[in-house]
Amino acid sequence: MFFVLSKILVYFTHPYTWILTFLFIALFTKKAKLKRISIIISIVLAFLFSETIIFNAFMDWWEPDAKPISELDKKYDFAVVLGGIASYDSKAGKIIPRYAADRLIQAVKLYKKKIVKKILISGGAASLFIDVKPEADFLKKYLIDIGIPEKDIIIENKSKNTYENAVFTYQIFKKNNWLNKKFLLITSAFHMRRAEACFKKAGFRNFDTFPVDQYGGKLNVDYHLLLLPKAEVLAYWNILTKEWVGMIMYKIAGYI
Repeated sequence: MFFVLSKILVYFTHPYTWILTFLFIALFTKKAKLKRISIIISIVLAFLFSETIIFNAFMDWWEPDAKPISELDKKYDFAVVLGGIASYDSKAGKIIPRYAADRLIQAVKLYKKKIVKKILISGGAASLFIDVKPEADFLKKYLIDIGIPEKDIIIENKSKNTYENAVFTYQIFKKNNWLNKKFLLITSAFHMRRAEACFKKAGFRNFDTFPVDQYGGKLNVDYHLLLLPKAEVLAYWNILTKEWVGMIMYKIAGYI
């Protein structure tokens, strides 16, 4: 039920939905004052949520700082990589990377540098209506295809959200007597606060975090175009508002 509710809430966390709501109010209301206020609010929201400098400021505040590899401990038993990295094209038989593919890219890099000994991918089939292949399954095949030995790849392919990533990964560690092993938790920087809280709540203590896929500062600011709205910024805002709602919902549910 929580999984279904979280998918539905996505539609209401997008600033685009808020803008459309006030436009519909302005379109259908017969009250002149309400119409005028609704139009003003929709214009202000569209402007604020399309401004690069405002988005960067909020994302810089929210995201943990990136960590240079040189600041990491020299050895970790595992890199635990959270899903949301790619989807799978069953017709073409290939993966389609998302923005969060940096999670896997950095994990492979750390493995190649022998900073992590093994890679654990946590990610199931997080689709509400479509029967899809678990993400961890096709990412495992990808890692094998690029030369990583199968013995160094562990998958958790049942989880549908961050809470389940933590719980099911803990079950794997407990079953294999790995709870004393040290691992590096890898996920996107915007998602790290919630992920870290979930893993601590699940019972993990012996891990460090490695935030990747930073959005703060990613969108360059052309100061001579400072007041020019950008549609892509409006789309990026959904990442942040969705995460804030996720933190609130997880707190209410007792997941963190």
